[in-house]
Amino acid sequence: MQRVICFKELRLVLWFFALGFLVIAQDAFCLTLEEAFEIALKNNPMLVRARAGVEESEHAVKESKSYFFPRLDFYENFARTNNPPAVFSYKLNQEKFSRQDFAIDSLNDPDPRNNFQTKFVLTQPIFNQGKELLGYKAAKVGREMALYENSKAVQKVLFDVETAYYHTLLAKEGIEVMQSALNAANAHVMLAKRRFEAGSALKSDMLAASVQAAEMEQGLAKAQGDFQVANARLNTVMGIDQSKEHQLELPNILLPANDKDLTFWLNAAMENRPELGLVKDYVALATIQKKGAKLAFAPSVNLHGVYEMNTEDLFDQDGESWTIMATLSFNLFKGFGDKARVAKADAKLRKAEAAKKGMKNQIELEVREAYFSYLTAKKQLEAAQRSVAHARESQTILKNRYENGMALMVELLAADTALKEAELREAKAKFGVRTAFTKLKWRSGLLGKEFIQ
Repeated sequence: MQRVICFKELRLVLWFFALGFLVIAQDAFCLTLEEAFEIALKNNPMLVRARAGVEESEHAVKESKSYFFPRLDFYENFARTNNPPAVFSYKLNQEKFSRQDFAIDSLNDPDPRNNFQTKFVLTQPIFNQGKELLGYKAAKVGREMALYENSKAVQKVLFDVETAYYHTLLAKEGIEVMQSALNAANAHVMLAKRRFEAGSALKSDMLAASVQAAEMEQGLAKAQGDFQVANARLNTVMGIDQSKEHQLELPNILLPANDKDLTFWLNAAMENRPELGLVKDYVALATIQKKGAKLAFAPSVNLHGVYEMNTEDLFDQDGESWTIMATLSFNLFKGFGDKARVAKADAKLRKAEAAKKGMKNQIELEVREAYFSYLTAKKQLEAAQRSVAHARESQTILKNRYENGMALMVELLAADTALKEAELREAKAKFGVRTAFTKLKWRSGLLGKEFIQ
């Protein structure tokens, strides 16, 4: 019996270990850049709003189509009066008019009478200054604009995610650089202490090394704080809890050697930037509005069908009648408002056309700026890598010279500082190249095309 109990306890312990392993594995979840993209596309508030805008525009198109169809309205009215003409009319409509109702006393001073009127009115639009057709066209343009807005939001969010992802990786690498610098500073403290105790170095060497170590410790604390802020920023653009931490996977930072030339990126931007599609739609919408303003001088024609029942009592079935008619309305004068509306629409169209041209120039400038920034970032990375190699070699030489009493501690500490700064510059340059390339794709309208529906 005791063995059975021990066996059960052992199984329980193993289950606890397994659960603990799962918790650790979950805490150590590795977030790739592609996974960060997917999370942001589902949760980022900007994209949620953009998708809602697309859905709104779809319903607007459906709404605009409805104005082509007949409209059926129902009316129910009740009136009680002794007004002579009204009583006369009610009796006729209720089909209860008789010879006695021609009596002068009955006509001049009738008894109060009830009238329950049930009416159905069918209206078929024919032409209303082009409002139905132009409204439908404007709704379709609005749907295109919503899709362009969604595409624009997707690319902006993907750029923000990738930039925040690299900044978080950079902050993590900054911690590693500062930790390495702190370890080197502590090692130099111990080296100076040994030489001081052996009588081959001054106490000032040990104190200077201790000061250097304290500065590196402060730098490490700042780097850890920078990492927390960068991690929170990444979570924010993904649309999740800012306090959640991830283990990020370092993507391939090296870029292909056969980069495209500036002409390729400029052509890509002219074909793919959603902003260009937006300004084109602004021109199309302004053109529709100008046509609508001109058509305000045209008439409106509609067909109507009316069926009504009039009874003195709610539950009677007395008078029935129907009417079919066509109506034509033509505005003759509206205080010159229609003329002003045409002029305003024309100005709005010219404004949209100018914005289209300005957007094209702005996009071309953005692509050029991103392209040359990318080339500069690559050169900066090459220079930073050479600088790290030289600083590391210089530190090794000075460390050996100090150990042999041929260099001063201040020279060794200066070499440590130079190496730390060179490694930080290399880290920034390394991620700067990738960020610059991401920005170039964004400015060219090619970022995240596979995520755009």
